[in-house]
Amino acid sequence: MADTGTFQLTLKNASQQPAQDPDTDVRFVRAMDNTAILEQTGLAFPQTYDFSIPSFPAERALVCWIAPSRYRMCHSDIFTLTADQTLARSPVVLRTPSKWNVRFTHWQDLAGAFQPLKDVLTASKSVTVKESQQPLGNFAGDAFDDVDAAPAILAKAALLNLFAKMSKVPVSNQPASNWFQFVRSVVVIGQERFISLVDPGMWELVNDLFQNIDRYPAFVRADTVLHTGNVPAPYDAGVTAMVSVKSHDPHGNLQLTLAKSEDPASGNPVFLLDADIDEDLAFFLHARDLFTHVFSGGTHPYDVHEILFVTYGPMDLGYELV
Repeated sequence: MADTGTFQLTLKNASQQPAQDPDTDVRFVRAMDNTAILEQTGLAFPQTYDFSIPSFPAERALVCWIAPSRYRMCHSDIFTLTADQTLARSPVVLRTPSKWNVRFTHWQDLAGAFQPLKDVLTASKSVTVKESQQPLGNFAGDAFDDVDAAPAILAKAALLNLFAKMSKVPVSNQPASNWFQFVRSVVVIGQERFISLVDPGMWELVNDLFQNIDRYPAFVRADTVLHTGNVPAPYDAGVTAMVSVKSHDPHGNLQLTLAKSEDPASGNPVFLLDADIDEDLAFFLHARDLFTHVFSGGTHPYDVHEILFVTYGPMDLGYELV
C-alpha cells in the first residue's frame, strides 16, 4: 500500500468565520491532466475533514477543488504530500449571490456611523431606481425600510456598500476625511452605482487629482466614456465637462466620476457624482464560475459585500446576507 499524507480541509467565509454550507463536493485531481484521484460529495460545513491522499512519489502536484452549494467553486494551491504529512488548508469561499438573501437594518436601528447617510437621504426628495425607473420619492424613514422590489433591494445594498467604501477612502492627501462628506442629495440608486448632487468643492478636488495624478499615488485616472449616459434628466442636456478618477486599491476600486452641468430652472452650475465600485475580475479568478460572473449583468452588490469584507475585515454595512 502506498504511503499517504493527510489533507485537512476547513472553509472560511469572507468574514474569516467558519463557512456554513449543507452540500459541498470535494475533488482531488492531478494538476497536469485533471485526473481525479479522490472525490467526496455531500459534505456539510462547518466541519474539519481529513482526506487520506497518496504521497510522493505515488502522487505529486495535486489540486483540491471545492464546490459548495451556496458559495463559488474554488481550489487549493498545487500541493504534494510527503508520507505522514498533514497539510491544513482553510480557503475563503465567496458567496454565490443568487443563493443568498439580504436582511437590512431598520432605519431607526442604524448605528451612529450611518448618520451622514441618513442626513443625505433625508435631504433627497426624489430618488429613482436606475434599472427599473421606480420612483422612491424621499428615500428615508419608512420609505428606506419598505423597499420590496428586487431592483430596489439590490440598489439599496449597493448604496450601503458605496457609503462604506467612500467612508474608507481618504480625500486625496487628507487622511482624516472621506468622499461622502461632499454628497448633498441622492438622485438615482442602482445595482452598481448611485448618482448624487455634490458640493462644488468635490469637482475642484477630483479635477485637481486628474490633472496632477502624479502627486496622488492613491488614485489613478479613469475614463468617463461609459459614464456619460448615467447623468439623469434634467441635468444630462447641460453637461459641459466630465472627469473621473479611481482609488488605487488592490481590489474593488472606488470610481468617482464628476459631471459639471447646470440647473435648468436657475441656470446655476451644478455638479453630479456617479460613484461606483469597479467590477473586480481578479478578485474572482480562483472561481471556476468566473464567466457566469462576467456575464451576469454587471457587478452584483453581494459580490461587493465579499470584496469589502476581505479588504477591510468584518464591518457593519447596514445589512447582512442570510
